[in-house]
This record gives sequence, structure tokens and C-alpha cells, in this order.
Amino acid sequence: MQKQNIGNAGLQERVVFNPFIRRAITFALKTHEGYQKQKRKGKDVPYITHPLIVGMILAKANAPDDVIVGGILHDTIEDSIEEKKVTSEMLRERFGLSVARIVDDVTEKDRTLPWKERKRDALEHVQHMDVPSLWVKSADVISNVSEILDDYSRDK
Repeated sequence: MQKQNIGNAGLQERVVFNPFIRRAITFALKTHEGYQKQKRKGKDVPYITHPLIVGMILAKANAPDDVIVGGILHDTIEDSIEEKKVTSEMLRERFGLSVARIVDDVTEKDRTLPWKERKRDALEHVQHMDVPSLWVKSADVISNVSEILDDYSRDK
């Protein structure tokens, strides 16, 4: 078997995400881990694993970079603390209009509503989402359902 020489640039491209995606990972880390040590619901697992898995699902599906970044950042607006509140404008300035629109589109608008109403509204909103937002919403659901199935198979 002959070894393929892809050079340093090719190797880096295959192994390391580009600077745009790396900036999104850093931003999500600060939002979910650095500022609040957020955990997955009912577990001692850092929350950051979820948006990173969403990003990985999108990368594996060959989504465009702005969709991958939207996936990594998808919970930053609704899950940021008041002292370090993430806004759509902030995301637009740092990551561009496309990413800001995706994150805004998948963000629950009124977190004061009861859980059941919020989920009903979110489900109704899916019908009006643009394709990039649907990619992120789908990866989010795949990540959450996979985790639920893993938890069930392990813990019943």
C-alpha cells in the first residue's frame, strides 16, 4: 500500500477545523462552560458536548461552514447568562448575518412560557424555517434523541 502525501496544508485541513469554526467553538465554550459551567440536564456532563456534537453531525453531513457554526452556536442566545448575554447582533458582528439568522431562527422566543407551549410553538415554527435552520434543528434533534436513547440503554 502506497502512502499518500497530502502535505502539511492538506493534513491540517483534514484534521483541524478552519479558523471560522474554531472561533465558534471558542465562543460556545465561553458561553456554556466558561461563564456558567452549564451541565446537561440531570447529568454531570458539561453542556458544551451538545453543541459540539451538533456541529460534528453537520460537518459529517457536509453542511456549509456557516451551518456548522450555526449548529455550534445554536443555544448561545437562549442559554447565555444575563451578565454575558449573547444577542443576535453580537453573533452577526462576530460570525456574519447567515449564522446570526440561523441561531435566531432556532432560538425559542419566549422562555417564560410553560415547557409544553414552548415546544408546541417551536414545532409550529419549523414549518417556516429556511433550509440552513432546518439543518441545525435536525442535527439538534438527532443529538438530543441519540443521547436519550444512550441514557435509556445504559440506565433504563
